[in-house]
Amino acid sequence: MVVIGMLGTGVKSDRMVEREPAASRPWRPAWLAREAERWQLWLPVAIGVGNVVYFAWPVEPAPAWSLGVLALAAIATAAWYGLRVEPRGLGAVLFGLLAAALGFAVSQWHVGELAGPRIERRLGPVTVSGRIVESERLARGHRVVLENPVVEGLEKPATPARIRLRVNGLTKPPRPGERLTVKAVLLPLSPPAMPGAFDGQWSGFFQRIGATGYAVGPVAAPEVAGPDVAWSIRLAAFRHDLQQRIEDVFDGDETGRARGAIAGALLTGIRGGIPDEALQAMRDSGLAHLLAISGMNIGLAAGFVFFVLRALLALIGPLALRVDIKKCATIVAAMVAALYLMISGAAVPAQRSFIMLAIVMVAVLAGRMAINMRTVAWAGALIILVAPESLLGASFQLSFSAVVALIAVYEWAAKRRAARLARADSRGVGERTWLQAAAFYVGLLMLTSLIATVATTPFGIYHFNRFPAYGVVANLLAVPVSSFWVMPWLLVAVLLMPFGLEAWALVPLGWGVDAILAVARTVQAWSGAVWTVPAMPGAGLGLIVLGGLWLAIWQQGWRWFGALGIVAGIASTLLVKPADLLLFGDGRLVAARAQDGGFWLSSEKSAAFVRDVWLRRSGGDVAGAWPKSGTSADGRLTCAGGRCLYRVGEVAVVLPLAEGKLHPDCAGAQIVVSQVPVRGADRRACRQAVLIVDRFDLWRQGGHAIWLDGKRIRIQTVNGERGNRPWVVLPRRAGEVRDGEIQVNSAAAIPPDGPES
Repeated sequence: MVVIGMLGTGVKSDRMVEREPAASRPWRPAWLAREAERWQLWLPVAIGVGNVVYFAWPVEPAPAWSLGVLALAAIATAAWYGLRVEPRGLGAVLFGLLAAALGFAVSQWHVGELAGPRIERRLGPVTVSGRIVESERLARGHRVVLENPVVEGLEKPATPARIRLRVNGLTKPPRPGERLTVKAVLLPLSPPAMPGAFDGQWSGFFQRIGATGYAVGPVAAPEVAGPDVAWSIRLAAFRHDLQQRIEDVFDGDETGRARGAIAGALLTGIRGGIPDEALQAMRDSGLAHLLAISGMNIGLAAGFVFFVLRALLALIGPLALRVDIKKCATIVAAMVAALYLMISGAAVPAQRSFIMLAIVMVAVLAGRMAINMRTVAWAGALIILVAPESLLGASFQLSFSAVVALIAVYEWAAKRRAARLARADSRGVGERTWLQAAAFYVGLLMLTSLIATVATTPFGIYHFNRFPAYGVVANLLAVPVSSFWVMPWLLVAVLLMPFGLEAWALVPLGWGVDAILAVARTVQAWSGAVWTVPAMPGAGLGLIVLGGLWLAIWQQGWRWFGALGIVAGIASTLLVKPADLLLFGDGRLVAARAQDGGFWLSSEKSAAFVRDVWLRRSGGDVAGAWPKSGTSADGRLTCAGGRCLYRVGEVAVVLPLAEGKLHPDCAGAQIVVSQVPVRGADRRACRQAVLIVDRFDLWRQGGHAIWLDGKRIRIQTVNGERGNRPWVVLPRRAGEVRDGEIQVNSAAAIPPDGPES
């Protein structure tokens, strides 16, 4: 909206081309021909489909296979184009297949370029040294990323390209470009806590991070950066210095730290120093997007520069008469946007916004069209081809869903307004009063917030399992403060930094940050501010995406068929049943679902992060304390003598909660969970069990989710769900994948009152 207003061009529908006579295209109905200008918008979608198919493939395909498919699609498309084969609708299909094959092949090439060594087991303490390329302040200590590290005991070919470490005890913040040498414990990147959850190995792979860990013992001060530092590291150091300079302006108490960290994050994108309480309030109120360097930030920065510079140039009469000041202001605004993109770390929403802004500004310089759906479509295609993994990330999906929905709605509104004006009489429309203008702005802001919230809600539920119920209200109050107070003062602060006067602008900026935090905390405190929703199936999200694109891309009445896909995708969440059993690690952490939907957790201390993920993705809460002895209120869980029986219908599960001899626990159970390996005599003693999960199974296949439904047992494992892909760290003996269903043929022989004590 900021860019649209800045350029004064509005949202226009696509140009209609001269249509060929209907008789010359009998293969194409008239209602479809009217959409000819919109067909091209499906090519970026097809690229994305090929991208998704590649990442969903269970095993890494042979490069020759993907290149062969791409070549065949290119040959078939070229042949159709050269021969003009009928029906011509076949060309659209061939171009779509070619685009999908391109997305598949580019994704595989990109993954191959990033492949490198990774740590597969705990290592250390060992001496680690390397150049700092990223540095982020945490509540305690700092998190740094070391590039081209040297690890004691590891040969160069086996050393990861980057290692992420947490360090404490430094007298000053570590700065990108410096060299750090520490004693550290190195660990493999974390797999998902449960099937479908966030994958730390995936995230680290695309950042070229092959290990994580923490420093032990005293940490020596980093060595000063030398002259051989790459420009990318110098830019990271510059961002770090900007962040530190902004934070130093504010007081050192909790309120001051929140002001400084948020103000710095709006410029540099570095958010590690934001206090957890403030960050949680922003998330729960639906205002977390204000902390990201998004399209709104880029647009506001460019818009502010454009308007101010154009107004100043207009005051110089001779210059305004001889030079196109609008184009001059556009060029400077584009340069500011590019600088902001680099300083902010170039997150996906910022890339999308900058690409769109650049296209629009080039069009303005050429005196051509305004922003439309093509702009966002090709911006998305460019990002997918350059960074294919971004398509599956929350940033890409949230950013593009909001923009596509806004453009689609305003295209529709612009058409209706044009039709209404065409029917109006010659009296015209009078100018708005200031009160009407204010009401129009508030209504437009509410509508924009509502559209963006509706468009992004499915993606927020899919990735975060949370829905801020009062997000529209919070945005209505906070967005004007961010747009018209915080961002202008931030730009003024940047302009004053060369003179050391940035505090003059940062202090009033801090007042705006306080106002935004006050809104966030107030909304967070309202009853029912956050709803926790069970994880949405991937197929359900796919239906919503395709339905939304169908609704947004087409312009004729048949676009409304897309609503069926959206409704079906939303309805898929009603079919989700949380797992009855969740297993992690070495079997010491177990979650068993109660009859009311909550979970008993075998430990309240170990693996806090895993427990939080389990509860959030299952949409449940803690049902109560795990019974050390006795039976739960609903009768499902009975414990005695260090082991428990969990029963759902006809299926009985034995859960030994202490290491030791196994076979006394096996009698009559269909499922046995063990903290020790089950081999030899123990396995023979458990021969009645249809499923045995021991320590080796959890090590090889990752966490287990188990559903108990009558006489059926359904299993899903972390590694079975991820497959054997380059970003997955598998044990050398991964074992047989056991995902699927098992039929139970007989009822449990264990008596209903539980195991013997």
